[in-house]
Parts: sequence; C-alpha cells; structure tokens
Amino acid sequence: MAKPNRKRSKLSGAFGLLRPLNTLFAMICVYIGLVFNGDLERYWPLAIAITAFIFSGGNALNDALDSEIDRKAHPSRPIPSGSIPRRTALKIGIVLFSLGISLSICAILLGFAVPGTIAIACAATLLLYNMLLKRTPLAGNLSIGLLGGAVFIFAGSFAAIDAKHIFAAAFAFLFHSSREIVKDIADLETEEAMQIRTLPVVIGPKRSAIFASIFLLAIVPITLLAYFTGVFSLWFLGSVLLFADLPIILFAWMLPQSITSRRATKIASDLKWIMAGGLFALYLGGITA
Repeated sequence: MAKPNRKRSKLSGAFGLLRPLNTLFAMICVYIGLVFNGDLERYWPLAIAITAFIFSGGNALNDALDSEIDRKAHPSRPIPSGSIPRRTALKIGIVLFSLGISLSICAILLGFAVPGTIAIACAATLLLYNMLLKRTPLAGNLSIGLLGGAVFIFAGSFAAIDAKHIFAAAFAFLFHSSREIVKDIADLETEEAMQIRTLPVVIGPKRSAIFASIFLLAIVPITLLAYFTGVFSLWFLGSVLLFADLPIILFAWMLPQSITSRRATKIASDLKWIMAGGLFALYLGGITA
C-alpha cells in the first residue's frame, strides 16, 4: 500500500516543482499579449509552449539550486520535504528548459526571429538570476520584474508591438519587482543566516518595504495614462481601478507598517490577487479597445 502513496507523492512533488500557478500566470500574460494583436490562431500554440517550457523549467532549476536555502525558508517545498530528490529536480529543469530553448530556435527558423530571440534572452536572464542575480541586492528583484514584463513584449513581437504591450509590460515589471522585494523580506532571517546579500539584508526590511511600495504606487499613474491616452477603453479603466489600483494603494500603505517576515509572506501571497485583477483588466481592455 505504501508504494502507490510514494508514487503519488513523487508526482505531486514534480508538479509542485514546476510552480504551476506562476507558470499559468506567464502563459495568461502571453495569451493576453496575443489578444492585443488580434491574431491568436497563427501564434498562440508556439508562443504558449515556449513560455510554458521556459518558465516551468526555470522554476524547477530554481528549486534545485536553492534547495539548501529552502530547507530553512520553505521546508514544505518538494525537495526539502523529500517529495522529490534534488538530482531529479535538476534533470526535470534541464529537460524542460532545453525544450523551451529548442522551440525558441525553431521559432527563429520558422521566420519568427524577434520572438525567438526574446525567448532565448529571457531564458538566459532566468539562468543568470538563478546562478548569480538572486544574491545581488535589487538586481535580482529587477531581473524578475523584467522577465514579467518581457512576456508581453514577446507576445507582441509575433505580429507588432504596440502601446498596449508596452503599458502591460510596465505594469508587470513594476508589480513583479515589488513582489520579489516583499518575498525577500519574508525570507530575511534565512538570508541573513546564510549570508545572502538581498536588498532587505543590506538596507533592512523597513526601507525595502518602502522600495516595494514605491514600485507598486508607480503602477497607478501608468494605468491612468493608458486610459487617458486612448490606448485602452473605459472598460479597462473601471476594472483596473477596482481590481488593481485601489488594492495597490491599500497594500502600498500597509507594506511599511511594522513589516515582519510573517506579514511579508502573507502580503506576497495576497499580491497575486492584484496581478489576477490587473490581467483581467488588461484582457478586457484588449478586447474592447
């Protein structure tokens, strides 16, 4: 009876290793970017597949390389919990990542030189983050922000990058940069103990929280500008104010208030709902513009 349970445990461990929710968010971003172009049939299978393989592979590699940190900071994750061996996780990450890069090269050969090159550049950035940038104050946070924004530019480059893609990329860059800082605050005790120089370790959690709040608040004028310049419709304005801007203002005010690791963990989780609200507003804006 124990063997099926172990098999299920390994399967759930492998599934959790890929961070399916994070990968799904990236795939939705690409889909919305393609909606902006209005020509989904030609591009979406290749674009979505490249995104899924690169992001899920990158997530697996991240867990494999961070297994020692996760034993203290995130013991419930697949590798430290014993659901899946580190070596297996590394192999899964390498295979998926290689598939993503191979598809990117195929895209270039099929005539999609710009999106294929962007995808390879994103893969290189993700590798650089996993190996170096995550231990560099602010640079690691900004690199994840750039990757979050790049998915919209990647999607747009299959046809034509326009103002919608640029505004969406700016939204994603600021949001992900802020959330990454909050996640570093949540892991502060472990990072200090292991002498990892993240932004909260260098300047402290209070100042880091202020940085995160500034990034969040910068989203609000960008969303307003996207409407008042005629890029998005009134449907976008109403939905982004309700589901993104107002919660952003609330979280930006809350963040520096007596920030602790436990509170930062909760806020980092709650911020995903703002991202979901922002994506809904962008989608609505894309189909009604």
